[in-house]
Amino acid sequence: MKKKRRSLWLLLWARDIIIALFLFLILITFVAQPFKVEGDSMYPNLRNSERIVVEKLSLHFGKIGRGDIVVFRYPKNPGKIFIKRIIGLPGEKVEIKKGHIYINGTPLSEPYLDERARGDDDHPPVTLGNNEYYLLGDNRVISDDSRDFGPIKKDLISGRAIFIYWPPGYMGIIR
Repeated sequence: MKKKRRSLWLLLWARDIIIALFLFLILITFVAQPFKVEGDSMYPNLRNSERIVVEKLSLHFGKIGRGDIVVFRYPKNPGKIFIKRIIGLPGEKVEIKKGHIYINGTPLSEPYLDERARGDDDHPPVTLGNNEYYLLGDNRVISDDSRDFGPIKKDLISGRAIFIYWPPGYMGIIR
């Protein structure tokens, strides 16, 4: 009788592990996943080596918008993952004059940006196609972003950064 109980217990335990793994895979694939920030292109809003949560539901059911920080596959090497802020939306014309962004000719207010990290470069107008986004780092002086590799198609975007969980001193919602 003990052998039967033990076998049943092991079978139930194995079932629970398989269900937990399946749910974890569903969560990682469709809902949210952890991500490590690498580099200073989003400083001071995100710091090198911070750990964040990236949610994916906005891509499937909602909407991603201007000002959102997103994780995406680098278009020149899809094996690399980058993190930047959405500046331009599909169909818009984005232009940079002396480091200031203009959307369809109107200056963009960027309260999240440290003026010292803005830079003073000029970039000619870019008109975004359907499902294209213009992404920039918050530390524009050192950021490799849409100024270098062009607009990003929506299918390269993995998710939206929503929460810093490490280090504990910086834990909180990403605005």
